[in-house]
Amino acid sequence: MNEQAEVVIVIGFGKIVSDVLEYLIAQRKIRGYELQFIEYEPYPTSRIEKLCLENQIVFMRLHDKAAVTRQLEGCKRRTLIVSAGNKYLFPPRIVGKKNLTIINFHNALLPHFPGRNAPSWAIWAGAEESGATWHLVSEGVDEGDCLWQKACAVTEDMKAYELSKKIMEMAFEGFQKIFEDVILKKAAAIPQDVRGASQETDRLHYSWEIPGNGVFCLQDSGQDIYRLLRAVDYGLNRIFPYVKCVLDDGRCVEIVAYKKVRREDGQSDRAAHNGRQTIWLVLDGEHDLRLQYRGTD
Repeated sequence: MNEQAEVVIVIGFGKIVSDVLEYLIAQRKIRGYELQFIEYEPYPTSRIEKLCLENQIVFMRLHDKAAVTRQLEGCKRRTLIVSAGNKYLFPPRIVGKKNLTIINFHNALLPHFPGRNAPSWAIWAGAEESGATWHLVSEGVDEGDCLWQKACAVTEDMKAYELSKKIMEMAFEGFQKIFEDVILKKAAAIPQDVRGASQETDRLHYSWEIPGNGVFCLQDSGQDIYRLLRAVDYGLNRIFPYVKCVLDDGRCVEIVAYKKVRREDGQSDRAAHNGRQTIWLVLDGEHDLRLQYRGTD
């Protein structure tokens, strides 16, 4: 009996979704499934919608959880749902539908750092490695059996956006490796290895949580401050608010830029920023940390 899915539905956000969609478009010519996309989280550009229109992909803009649930409840054919960068949580009645196979990309090595913004929590925890996971969706958030994982190093200067980019690149590699077995329902899945679990690395994180509560003291070590700044740094994508601190004069300020500077280059760098709203902190034996701030009033 042919167990291949007749329909593939993609739901999610970000570059990983674009990569997955383009791969599924190519595979559709071979496997003949119907391809659909659900936009649950609004996109800042029309790239995904344009890709769908150009390739005859059913595009559904469903920004309400109940609407997504109703749509998935109505699925009668054998369907593979690919979730990536997705805020919609599949309720038990959807997870339990026998004709649905639901897989999810998570941007960490589960069971470590489940929930939202995993690259940030890996950096904040001082983890030496993180990675990408594809897993089956179960009723518990990020608790389903693993289909594929790959690790990468978290380097001492790595920022959240750099780690996120690396993880998404690996995730697309993994999706290509597991896709055939998943769509044919032949994929081997193994339970998550919870040995060595800890409250620090394995607690579920929510979207409203910020590493270190987004605040530091000038008396904190330069390494801890640098780690916090890297953990919330998504470049131009402001996922988190600016980190705050209180100056010696009692003013609360926001850190709008930071840079690790070699101490031997510090004189010219300090001169270049003379008169600006700048804080200099000792980072390590060879480097200082330059912080530029603005008032919060």
